[in-house]
Order: sequence, then C-alpha cells, then structure tokens
Amino acid sequence: MSETTAKEGIGAPLPRREDDRLLRGKGRYSDDINLPGQLYAAVLRSPHAHARIRSIDKSAALAAPGVVAVLTAEDAEADGIQPIHHPPPRSGPPDILLDHRSGEVPVSPPQFMLALGKARYNGEAVALVVAETKAQAEDAAERIAVDYEPLASVTEAWAASEPGAALLWEERGSNLLVDADAGDPKAADAAFARATHVVKLRTAIQRVTGVPMEPRAAIGWFDPATGMHHLHAGSGGVVRQRREVAAILNVPIDTVHVTAWEVGGNFGTRNAIFPEFPLVVWASRRLGRPVKWTASRSEAFLSDYQGRDLSAEVMLALDADGKFLAVRGTNRLNSGAYPTTFVPLIKGVELMTGVYDIPAAHFCAQAVITNKPPINNYRSSGRPEAMFLLERLIDIACREHGFDRIEIRRKNFIPMIGEGYTNALGLPYDCGAYDKVMTKALELASWDNFETRRKEAAARGRLRGIGISNYLELTGGYPRERTEITVHPEGRIDMVIGTLSSGQGHETSFAQLLVDWLGVPVDSVKLITGDTARVSEGGGSHSARSMRMAGIVIGKASDEIAARARAIVGHVLGENAEDVKLEDGRFGVAGVNRSFDIFEIAGLALADDSLPDGLKSPLAAVSDETVHLGAFPYGCHVCEVEIDPESGALELVEYAAVDDVGRAINPLILRGQSHGGAVQGIGQALWEHMAYAPDTGQLQAGSFLDYAMPRAHRLPDFKVAISEVPSPRNKLGVRGGGEGGTTPALAVVVNAVVDALSPLGITHIDMPVTSERVWRAIVAAKAS
Repeated sequence: MSETTAKEGIGAPLPRREDDRLLRGKGRYSDDINLPGQLYAAVLRSPHAHARIRSIDKSAALAAPGVVAVLTAEDAEADGIQPIHHPPPRSGPPDILLDHRSGEVPVSPPQFMLALGKARYNGEAVALVVAETKAQAEDAAERIAVDYEPLASVTEAWAASEPGAALLWEERGSNLLVDADAGDPKAADAAFARATHVVKLRTAIQRVTGVPMEPRAAIGWFDPATGMHHLHAGSGGVVRQRREVAAILNVPIDTVHVTAWEVGGNFGTRNAIFPEFPLVVWASRRLGRPVKWTASRSEAFLSDYQGRDLSAEVMLALDADGKFLAVRGTNRLNSGAYPTTFVPLIKGVELMTGVYDIPAAHFCAQAVITNKPPINNYRSSGRPEAMFLLERLIDIACREHGFDRIEIRRKNFIPMIGEGYTNALGLPYDCGAYDKVMTKALELASWDNFETRRKEAAARGRLRGIGISNYLELTGGYPRERTEITVHPEGRIDMVIGTLSSGQGHETSFAQLLVDWLGVPVDSVKLITGDTARVSEGGGSHSARSMRMAGIVIGKASDEIAARARAIVGHVLGENAEDVKLEDGRFGVAGVNRSFDIFEIAGLALADDSLPDGLKSPLAAVSDETVHLGAFPYGCHVCEVEIDPESGALELVEYAAVDDVGRAINPLILRGQSHGGAVQGIGQALWEHMAYAPDTGQLQAGSFLDYAMPRAHRLPDFKVAISEVPSPRNKLGVRGGGEGGTTPALAVVVNAVVDALSPLGITHIDMPVTSERVWRAIVAAKAS
C-alpha cells in the first residue's frame, strides 16, 4: 500500500474536502441563485384542514403594486398542467410483496399543483402570486379573497378509517387506501395458540418533520428560443425531479433541465417533487421571465413533506423459556392528504422480526388518507418504527414475565449467517454477527456496572434507567445508478454520478475509492453531480444507497479503466497486460524500470500513435447498473437517562452505539453520521412532534417556539464504535451508514425511560417522552 493510499484511500478518516468551501460561505444553495429580470412568487395557503373552495377573487391582488400574475388551479388546468401522480403501493425486490386484500394494487389520489375544488390540509397551496419583489408578492397574496366552505376534518389514522369519518375523496368511499397482509396468518395463529406468554402494545409513533437547515427554494426559467424548461432546486436527486417536472408540465423530458448544487439537508423529505418546483417553471413560461420562490421557515413547517406517523397494535408470543414464537399486529400509516410513498409501511412490516429468529409472523399493513400534509421517506423510513415496536415488546415481556433483557435477546438472535436466511415475512437477509455487536455495545456502555450508577443516582434523589435496542435495516431505494469516469492527462479525473449529496461527504468518500483503485491523490478527483445536462441517470441519495450504489458503478468503471491502463502499459513496454500491476500509484511490470501513473497513461491513450485502435481513445469508462438486492446495516445502541421524580425533568446522560456498516470507507464521516442519526432519533423520542388540533386540523407546531428540536447542551458525549462485517452483495461490502444511528434511537431511549420509571410500576410511555408526560405518568402511578 502506498503512503497516499494509506492516508487518503479506503478506510482513512479523511476530513471532508467540501467543508472548507462551505465554511467559507462559498457554497451555492438554492436561494443563492438569481437571474437577471427575475420575478418573485408567493403562495397563498389554505387556513383550513378541509374545505370546499367555492370561488377565488383575484381582483384586489392583481391591482396591488408590482403584481404580474395571480395563478390558480383553473389556470393550471387550462394550460394542461398535470397533477403529481405519486407511485402506488407496489413493492418488489429488495422488498417483500404485500398481499392486497382487494386483489388489486390501489391507486393513490392525484396531488394538484394548486388546490382544485377542495383544500385537504392546513397549508395546502391554493394560489400562486408573482410580482416584481418578494414583499409585493407576499402582500398581494393576502388580498386574494377565497370563499371557503369549511368541512369536517380528520387527522388521525385510527379515526380516519372508522365508518362515518369525514372523507377526503368522496368518490373513493373510504379513507383507507391500503389494506394488505404480509406473512403467514395461519402459522402465526398456531404459534400464539401454543404460547405460554403473550405481550401486547398499542402505541403511536408521532409525526415529525425534517426541518433541514436550508428551507426549500426554487427558480424556474423558460427559454423560448430553445424550448427548454430550466429548474434549479435543492432536492434528493435531479434525475427524478426532471422526470416528474416533465410529466407535470406535460412536455418531452428532453426539454427539461434540472440543477441542484449544495443541498442544505434532506433526510428524505426532499426526495419527491414539491408543487412549487414545477409551478415556478410554468409561471416563467407564461410570463417570459425567471420566477423565484423561497419558503419561509413557517411555510416549511406548514408544507414540507413530513415523516413517521404510524399507529400500531402489536403482539409477541413466547414459550416458557423466553423463546420467541411469533409476532403479529396491524401497522397503520397516516399518509396525509396525498400519499407520496408507502416505503415506511412496507419496510416497517417486512423488518418486524428484526435480528431475531422468530419462526412465524403476520401483519396487516394499512395506509390511511387524512387531513395532514403528505409524509415522505424520513430518515430510515419505517425501520425505526419497526425496531421501536419490536424492542418495546421484548422489554415488556421481560418486565411482565421476569426475563433478563440481555439474555432473552441473546437467546433469540439469528445465528451468525451468510446469504440464505429468510425471515418469517419473506425477506431474504444477507449476513450479520448480531451477538458480537451487542456484546461490544454492552462493553462500551459498561452495562455490567449500571446498578452502581443507579444507586448513586438514587442517593441524589434521581431515577436512573438504562435501555438497549438492537436494530436491523434494509437499504434499497432507486435501483439504478450510473457513473461516467474520465481520466485527463493534466492530472484530473472527472466523475459524473447520479447521487446528490445533502451533507454526506460524497466529494471525499467517492474520491477515496479511486485512491485505492487507480492510485490517484484524492484531490485529483472532481465530482460532478446535480445537473441533468451532465447526469443522465441515477437515483439521488436516499435509503443509505449512495455509497453502496456508487461503490458498485465506480468499481466497475474503474476496473475497466485499470484494465485499459494495463493494456496500454503492456503495449508500450512490450509486456503482457496481465503482468502489469498497480503499486505505489504507478502501473508497471516487475523487473522493468519504467512505470506510469494513470494520468501519464491517459496522455498515452490520446497521443501514442503506436497504440491499436481499441486503446487509442480517451481513458474513460461508463457503468450503468440496475441492482435490486439491498444490504442490511445493523447494530446495537445503549442509552442511560436520569429523571427528577418531582418535576419529570429528564436528562440523557450516556449513549453508546455500535453500528455495522459492512465496510467503512471513511470512518470519520461515518461517526458523524452515527452521531447525527442518533440525535435525530433522540429528538423524536424526547421532544419533536408535529401536533395538529384534533377538532380543526390546525397545525400547532408552526415554529421553533412550538416544535422542540434536540440541542447540543442537552445531549451527552457519544461513545461510538464501527463494526465491519462486509455484505456479500457488492464489491465493497458496504451496507450503508447514513441511517443506522436513527433506527434504534426511538426504542433505546424509551426503553431507558421506562427502566427508570419501572420501580413506580410504569410499563410504557408514548413518545415524545416530554418532562410533562413523564410527570403525569409518575403522578398517575402514585395515585393508583
């Protein structure tokens, strides 16, 4: 291994290359993009969660200073603008297939760019105002007179699926969109019938929102000379945005150009198209000038796609010795008014056995339409919900029936496996050393010494608790990825790829691959993303797919380049290509005193006339792969809390995490991902909640005054370790590292809280576990 490879290649904890640019204010975020002569857009949003729109009077707004246009759904319809048709709940590899009880895959209702006939959630876009300045557009929006007929609303999934509930789409006759089965109901019934113990849990995983640091922004412009529709907007991936914008504008895809440079946070909420993005392009085409829109933070709370919101009733069957026999239940997803995704439902069901060898399982998977904003695939999408339900059931079984929390988990682990294990819901796993990772986490957390810490806390008048959660997740996402790699003689490599970073460090970690595979300095690699003029295919960044899919296509392209390099060097030296080796960054043959780096070889490929036709061309390669097999990150987290029994005030005092990522390309970045992911899950467990008034559907958490975020001073130092058991499903052995931190965090925090409160007889507490909720539980326990 060369010194460069050791310092910069795979496994090196290299600081992120992009940070210097971003910290100096040289990043290009969506709101930084401005064009000559641009107009500004503002969106009028529904104040009602559910209302019929009788009429819209634009006259006062159109008469306001600086106003150029006021656009409504009728204008969009007249121009042939199509609604968003979100994908149906159809699944397939790497995910299981749901068995829909109707026998057909249901079709999601359309999401109109501007509310047509009805507004179905508080904050839905009703009209678009375009003016010379942003302030003029916002002022004019307040002058639009909308005649609303308020209707009864329903915001919770259980209530929305009841007979007589207010219907969002009367023609459908029901708010229940998905009603399907997974697993084997007969096997599960038989297992429950012979079980010695059965434990139950009915709970809700509350709705949260991604609150990325950068609110959404977009600028659209139409070029009449070329017929091109241009959009610049931060997102999860430009290829998908281009495809969807073309469909909405009803134009050929080759007339749409989408760009996105820096993206200030995503967490999955930016992956699907938002109405405002095609709206600004359409408005530009109508008005002949660029149109820009930037969301305020309040607007983001109202209209960003949100996450989680699952209601569940689950049961676990055990024999007398604590062996798990079966798990079953109903998972009901609150999809909001326009279901954008069913991934949280599908992944949440198929992973309900976790890392445990549970022989039988059956789940009813349901998705319900309600008067809330749509949900999207929020970080780890469905996996934290599944781990929360399963790991809470295990702890409940221990409390009710006297099992040891560690030994029951160890007894039920799937043994160290390779390919071939399929869980009771039909999901094939790859491999894992689950017991080994849990053992390492327990050591990191000093689990065996906890009782000493509990007694010390009790002496200070505090209740101390410790929780554990194992986890398993499945990385998947869009199955196709493409890269184009070109080596230039002047010492630069261009790498075009369809992923799109929103803080993951792709400029650094992707370049580290080529340090190993082509022997180049990391700074010689230029990453090109976020421009459909260069990026023709690729799935963006979600579901921890980026490094896994990038590793596959970059690996194949670099193999092709290295093979050509060996052939060129072999020809020049008069040696067999098979004898040419890459050592210390140079291609050469043992015993021959000439060798070449990859850039010198690129020069030979262009200039050496002695090369045969197959070798005399730019040193470049393309890899375009479709991969349906996912990988399975897993791990174990341990958490400790202290509670003041007089006030309910809760402090998270210790947190340890061991995450198996398969192979750590950049451990420094991965540790940051683990920290950030855990904090995101802790935030949901303790504080975050997109609360809506149950009677009116009004948002009650519309600012940071009401939506409580995790803060550094309320968190402990994290003890983090990385485990590396390579996945057999890709060249690098990568599983994924972007979501593992979040996946067990809900369960581990609540398990710790319940452990602290268990001396009072408290067996469960719903999220968010606020101090008030803890205090009320303590008061109720003392009164009973």
